[in-house]
Amino acid sequence: MGVSLRLTDDGGGHEHGFRARLRRRSRGQFYGLRLANRRESLALSDRLSGLGRRGDDPHARWSSACDHPLGDDPGGLRPPGAGLIVRPIEILLTSISAAALALLAVLVLPTGDETAFQHEVGESRATEAPREIREVHPGHYEAIVHAYEGGFEPSEIRVPVGSTVTFKVLSSEDYHGFAIQAADVNLSLAPGIAEEVVHTFGDTSVVYYYCTVYCGNNHYAMLGKIVVE
Repeated sequence: MGVSLRLTDDGGGHEHGFRARLRRRSRGQFYGLRLANRRESLALSDRLSGLGRRGDDPHARWSSACDHPLGDDPGGLRPPGAGLIVRPIEILLTSISAAALALLAVLVLPTGDETAFQHEVGESRATEAPREIREVHPGHYEAIVHAYEGGFEPSEIRVPVGSTVTFKVLSSEDYHGFAIQAADVNLSLAPGIAEEVVHTFGDTSVVYYYCTVYCGNNHYAMLGKIVVE
């Protein structure tokens, strides 16, 4: 009986001592963890306080924390516009784009040469279609008529009564027609091909020549006048 009591007391004391040691170890670990967390909190607070004391410039506190050889901001802490770096490749691409736009403007925009070209074409047309007919021999005349979109040149022809006129009609732009009122004259004009017709005017009159092929909105403006006097 005495042996049994001694074994029970030893077992109870052993269990009680184990639990006491376990509690002490747990409390030590808990307080050690709290102390470590406290130290980390103090270190972080000191770091932030040091960053906040870098002069009056609002961007100064970012200078040391965000410096990078390429001007990047790995931490995402840099404010917009701070430490902006323009790389040489960006300058090169901008210069190339500007040069391309300038070249495009030179090629597309009209210049004074175009006006000069139009003036030369107008002079050539006037040369091909003189406003006065010429007398080939007595009683016989030659008239060169140029058909263009919107009219004829010359727009008026004057001949004496009884004259025989050779009309040489040319269209260089589009398909047109040439007919003389109250006369057996009706030509079809193809671009670049001259057509010829002869007619004698025996009486004093005023007759008109006109286009017989519909050629657009200005078709009905293609009208000329022959005065026989």
